[in-house]
Amino acid sequence: MKRAAVLTACLFFGLAAFFPSPAYCQNWKIFGWTMGGDCSLMYDEDRCAVQDANTVRVPVLKTGWSNDCRDKELANLAAMGFPAGVLQNWSQTVQVYEINVKSRNYRIVSTSVYDMQGNQLAITQAASGWYCVVPGSATDKLVNTLTGTPEPKEAQEILMPVPVPQGYPEYQQPQSKQAPPSVPIPLYR
Repeated sequence: MKRAAVLTACLFFGLAAFFPSPAYCQNWKIFGWTMGGDCSLMYDEDRCAVQDANTVRVPVLKTGWSNDCRDKELANLAAMGFPAGVLQNWSQTVQVYEINVKSRNYRIVSTSVYDMQGNQLAITQAASGWYCVVPGSATDKLVNTLTGTPEPKEAQEILMPVPVPQGYPEYQQPQSKQAPPSVPIPLYR
């Protein structure tokens, strides 16, 4: 039900092919970080556009607060063909992800580069190849958010008491496991 509501909202709010600059989008929600955790990844649910029953386009904002984030993003953008002169004023990147929620694949269909004031410095409409959504990745969290799939919970061991069969007095109930000591016990003394 939640997936249908998100897709319906995307249909009504995101039919425009043009996504405005980050300065105009006020509803960015964080869904992850890049490798190393120095760049944040956010999506704007109000600006997503439904392509068909299984495909949605979502603007993803990448911004950071460290020199590592800046260096990595500038290297990525330079590899995509953005000129070095444009990248000197880089502050944030908006990429439009096209996500197939059924096959769990995605591709990047456009990339826009912005400065600190929200002015667009450059844009490319070149679509990338399709990538698999890696379980546990930031993109996986985005897909799960869009489809309403809950995050997996950590498994816990549960011990259930078993009735002792008659005639077996030596039978003992399983004991719960003790937590390991916080200080390792030496193997040799």
